[in-house]
Amino acid sequence: MAGVFLACTAAPAVAAEKPDLVPWPKSIELREGRMELTSGSTIVATDAKLAPLAGVLQQDIFLLTDGRLRLPTATGQAHPGDIVLRLDPAVAGPEAYRLGVGEHAEIKAGTYRGAAWGEVTLVQAMQLQGNELSLPHMSIADEPAVAGRFVMIDAARHFVDIDSLKQLVDTMRFYKFSTMHLWLEDRAGFLKDFPKLPADYTREELIELSRYASQRGVSIAPEIDVPGHAPALSRAYPECFGALDAAGNRVALSCNNIASESFYEGMEKIYRGMREIFPDSAYWFLGFDEVSTASLPRAPGYEDFLKKHNLEKRALPYAANRLAQIVKGLGVTTPICWWAGGWHTEVPVGRILWVAAAEAAVRNQLPVVEYQFVGGKRAAANGQEIYTHDYYDLNRKGGPAAAPKDLLLGMDSASWETPGYTTVEKYQLSLPPTIESLWAIRPPRPFEDHARRAEAADLRLRKIISPVQVKAEGLLSSVGGLYETGKPVTVTLTAAIPGAIRYTTDGSGPTAQSTAYTKPFQISPGGKLNERIVRMLLKVSGKDLLIVRAQLFNEKGLPVGLSVVRDFWPTAPEYAYDLYLSKPGEIWTAISNIESLAKAESGRYGDFAQLIRFCRPSQSFVMVVNGQIDVPDSGKYQFAPESSNPLQVFVDGKLVAETGGIAKKAVKKVLKKGQEPANEGEAVELAKGQHAYRMVYLNSTGGGLFNVQVKLPKGNTASLGSLHGHPATASAGASR
Repeated sequence: MAGVFLACTAAPAVAAEKPDLVPWPKSIELREGRMELTSGSTIVATDAKLAPLAGVLQQDIFLLTDGRLRLPTATGQAHPGDIVLRLDPAVAGPEAYRLGVGEHAEIKAGTYRGAAWGEVTLVQAMQLQGNELSLPHMSIADEPAVAGRFVMIDAARHFVDIDSLKQLVDTMRFYKFSTMHLWLEDRAGFLKDFPKLPADYTREELIELSRYASQRGVSIAPEIDVPGHAPALSRAYPECFGALDAAGNRVALSCNNIASESFYEGMEKIYRGMREIFPDSAYWFLGFDEVSTASLPRAPGYEDFLKKHNLEKRALPYAANRLAQIVKGLGVTTPICWWAGGWHTEVPVGRILWVAAAEAAVRNQLPVVEYQFVGGKRAAANGQEIYTHDYYDLNRKGGPAAAPKDLLLGMDSASWETPGYTTVEKYQLSLPPTIESLWAIRPPRPFEDHARRAEAADLRLRKIISPVQVKAEGLLSSVGGLYETGKPVTVTLTAAIPGAIRYTTDGSGPTAQSTAYTKPFQISPGGKLNERIVRMLLKVSGKDLLIVRAQLFNEKGLPVGLSVVRDFWPTAPEYAYDLYLSKPGEIWTAISNIESLAKAESGRYGDFAQLIRFCRPSQSFVMVVNGQIDVPDSGKYQFAPESSNPLQVFVDGKLVAETGGIAKKAVKKVLKKGQEPANEGEAVELAKGQHAYRMVYLNSTGGGLFNVQVKLPKGNTASLGSLHGHPATASAGASR
């Protein structure tokens, strides 16, 4: 056709019909014209192996069009307006694909996973205008630069329901992350041979999760974190994973008994049982995080075991090597361990892949997967900082100039101790900029362009992961799920697809017989929760946690898409805030007058860590926080803000300290007794009693962390949060 123009990795020319693709492909040629998808279109799988992917594409289009278009699937010849899925060995590369759109659309790949990435690109490129769904005429040749693209989920310390795990699978595959790192700690009671172990899921649920992921090109690599994080193994089966004395009593050890043949026999049974559930992952996480072997010599037979294997009191490298060999015998190509410190030199290079800081790859000449922390109590930076991250440049960490490409083999984005819905929400924000730093090593396009594409892609993803939308009133903020202790939450459920919304408030999965949604309803603390849910929620009292689960059902009573779960956590609000948001893609580096900004919302929150929930990858924001501190004694107080972004602190209307942003290493530093706070201002005289304080925080490009340390008159330090009194009313107040 006329008017052909190219878009490639080197800042392609902008076209009116440029698709919103994340990550941006390796090579793309856009042409004039569009292909319409209509009720006469068909999804054609030319190979029976691609039939599951055809079903995934059918469901994606149905959800994306709010149920208006369900394309049939078939085999055979393609016709104009059809979508063709084809396995073609000529497309080299385990994750490579080719996508062409003209009279019909065709995805070609040498592997199922490659075809799955092509399917995602196709869905992201679809444009819905009114009742018309179309694709731009284009040709794409694409494959990732980095093979190890992991997303880690802590499914042990906070329960994450199966549908939330499936939503995470959809989020991963939508941004072409290949492997879910499922951290189960020691909760493996779903295995037939180990019923005395704790378990949050049934074997059948995990098999279904594995099937769901496999159909979408995602594999699941589970982890039982031996020998340091699996005490349940030793308690339930001390004769196998722990130690018994001559009288048959359990010997207390600081880790599993890796100096025992029974340990390896038991682990092989565990691995075999888990491999039956998760059969298609090339990776396997062995554990070895935070291991203390100090008490291991107490185990009977310890010295004999070391002597037999010539270990010279170094049981850890032997254990890692032996477990690696066990899983390789089960078809795993790449065993992975958490960074082990000094004993890594006793593991042959290449036998194990390590999860570590990137500079370890160069310093120790070891293959590593770089670790990125994105969840839990602290949110790692995302947005522009992640997007512009040069994967191989280690100058940012004070290391050598570059890491060899054969040593830095992937990234593991990890979220610890985070509830299911919150985990999915965090990854919806952090995965788009992360994948663009991995897919092409160096992002090929400006961040503002990424922000626009990511926003459009997110709208499509949210339709796919659940057709039911939840709106909650009575929360302390629009971000996160915190409500004021003792107060009710009003819930509104909506769905664009016709059908009946059914919901539960006890944590159980909705069925066609569950309560039908007809109007907004209130939920309050004190309601009875499903016993299984209460048992699995390890860190919250069941009487205070609020849960809503909703599912859309069609006229036949069959579920449509995945259920959605929202959990609401109690907190005592201590901080009043005003939030000012930039436009998507607009970056604020300094603010001279807060009154000139448009206020997005006001509210109250419980602590500083909760305020970080406002971080967005494509928007800057200003947060003005007001409250009161209880000064315990009259005297001089010194305030020290710790922040990776600009932060000012006012007390009684006076600026007492500020910082333009300090290094993350300093942010994470824990002040010890007698140590001076960083970035401290001048000491101010305060009388005993309550004083108003105000913080002004500017976050330019995504996540961050901030805190304020206070040096007390007696020389010791405390956090500002530990001195808080009753919240003040939020107010824009003075300008910066």
